[in-house]
Amino acid sequence: ERCERLLQDVPPTRSLRASVISALAGLRAMRGDFDEARRLQAEARAIWQELGQRFRVALRSLITADIELLADRPGEATAVLRWAYSELLAMGAQSAIPPLSAFLADALCEEGEFEEAERFATQAKEQATPIDVVAQTMWRIALSRATGDAALAQQAVSLAEDTDSPDLQARAYAAAGDFERARRAYESKGNIAAASRLLARQTASS
Repeated sequence: ERCERLLQDVPPTRSLRASVISALAGLRAMRGDFDEARRLQAEARAIWQELGQRFRVALRSLITADIELLADRPGEATAVLRWAYSELLAMGAQSAIPPLSAFLADALCEEGEFEEAERFATQAKEQATPIDVVAQTMWRIALSRATGDAALAQQAVSLAEDTDSPDLQARAYAAAGDFERARRAYESKGNIAAASRLLARQTASS
């Protein structure tokens, strides 16, 4: 609702519109409206490309990938993240590489590509700065999923609980096998699609 109000009330500069509709795309995907989410994200991407904002296109591909993961299409998500990784690497955007590597590693776990996931998670571990809490949490989540290291998942939980991100907390709880807390965290965010996927994952593992 806040995004919709911004689109109506704020002077419609193209860059601002792209930022708002990209955020809205991610939120629509959380509600399970994947077609609308893809449409909005494609519009945002087109605006950034026309404005020559190459870095923004690559970095906000995290939202594109999340849409596909929520739609249970991990192959499409990893393809998007591989492209974004290559783009950021070519730009020399070193600070953006660790979190993106960690999210790519986690997406690869969804595909069952655990060896490659371990490689990208380890890279994120080696390159992430201590203050990059998202990268520090996500590489632990991905590496725990790839290797079965339960201690890493618990470390991720401790890090995530110090943030105000229900989504990050839910990912950590799920990696630690605490599906009930993960579900509650997703639902507190309104991420119905992730909660549904989590239930399916829980049912399959039981």
